[in-house]
Amino acid sequence: MVFEILANGKLVMDAGIAAMPLFWRIWISFMTFVSFSAVFFIKKREARWSLVAIITNIILMFLLANYFGFEKILSLGHLPWLILLIYLFTKIDKIDIKTYYGKWCRLLMGVISISLVIDIIDVARYFIGI
Repeated sequence: MVFEILANGKLVMDAGIAAMPLFWRIWISFMTFVSFSAVFFIKKREARWSLVAIITNIILMFLLANYFGFEKILSLGHLPWLILLIYLFTKIDKIDIKTYYGKWCRLLMGVISISLVIDIIDVARYFIGI
């Protein structure tokens, strides 16, 4: 049952993303690439939490897509990123910006921040019916 729900949500997501303008498909691909780049730093705690957050995001978005379709409410699926961003802000001063890891952490924080601004707008628009 759960597998079917997630599989259906993935189909809804795939179709919705495929219908989006090129700019948004590139943005989504970039966010995904940056997020999953955590595998290159898997020995670091923050990278492991990043992977937990992105996998949780994906599961939540598949569940939301299954129940609501491809709607702006899918942005709620990024809530784990808010938790991750807060966590990263508490750790960032201890991560050397001169390292690839430090640069990646800051890039990830920037990507998450931009995404969350977009998500807040999308969810607000969903609830007011725009």
